[in-house]
Amino acid sequence: MRDLADDRRPRSATLEGRALRISDRVAYVNHDVDDAVRAGLITQADLPLDLLAELGSTHSERIANMVCDIVEFSEGKAEVDMSPRMSAATDRLKQFLLDRVYLPEKAPDSELAKAQRVVLDLYRFYMEHPEKMTGDRRLLEAEPAARAKAVCDFVAGMTDRFALTRFVRHFLRAAFGWIRNTETTGTPPVPVRTDGVPLPSRPVPSCQWEATP
Repeated sequence: MRDLADDRRPRSATLEGRALRISDRVAYVNHDVDDAVRAGLITQADLPLDLLAELGSTHSERIANMVCDIVEFSEGKAEVDMSPRMSAATDRLKQFLLDRVYLPEKAPDSELAKAQRVVLDLYRFYMEHPEKMTGDRRLLEAEPAARAKAVCDFVAGMTDRFALTRFVRHFLRAAFGWIRNTETTGTPPVPVRTDGVPLPSRPVPSCQWEATP
């Protein structure tokens, strides 16, 4: 995860590739700030004032300012990039997220374990059911290495919110139904997901920290 201003980073061969790279950086930096505030890991007041003044005080302002800067700086050039000023500010925001959200020195062990389990369970699920990622059933016939790369790319591209939404869809809804049916009938049924596919024989869900009140 190199800085935008790092000249050692690989350069895309096409303008489309460069636009995709810079758009990805704009999206994930800003959405990660939003997700971190929503999750209570940081507050709006924690964001450095100099960055708020440079980039914008709200989620939409930051994205708008970054996009406008890219358009203005790239106009008339055979390049798609941010101005040095905006690029440096964006890298400082990324460093703030590294220090306070991605790699904090005192990250709660329980929260880290939950995040790791969500990612691991999603990876295992999509390795078994790759068609559930995007509906592409061709992945069912893919070699294990190719399937693993597709799954890794899919999971790595998830925002926190999207990952939790997928986790709930594939595991927790079935678990809550399993618990309610057990309380009503006294006999645990064969657990299935909402799409009717039986869940593995291991405890359902493997992340029971979310399924219990």
